[in-house]
Amino acid sequence: MKELEWILPLHKDDTYGVSINNLRFSDSIGLIEASSSSLQEAAQLLNEQGKRSDLVINKAKTQTMVFGNNNIDQPVKVDDYTLENVTRFMYLGSMFTYDNDCSQDYGQESVKLQK
Repeated sequence: MKELEWILPLHKDDTYGVSINNLRFSDSIGLIEASSSSLQEAAQLLNEQGKRSDLVINKAKTQTMVFGNNNIDQPVKVDDYTLENVTRFMYLGSMFTYDNDCSQDYGQESVKLQK
């Protein structure tokens, strides 16, 4: 895991403090970037460095999402595989949507509580 600290460092900004650019839990990593080009760079770097440790990105389970827009400017590729762009996804039990609609997440919690 020490390699990930170098591969995916936190961005520091004098105005806003620390900007989080990735979420990591167990074998799941969420990359957060401001543009599709910077996301492409981060995905490529993660892919290249992961291969050094015999780790591979599961392309079938890897997706992109743009918050605030349901389209991505330029699709992100890992090797020669174009990642699917989605409008919502589940991460660690929470539903994320491109328009930040939390009602779907709360609805699932309501169902769980009623059982």
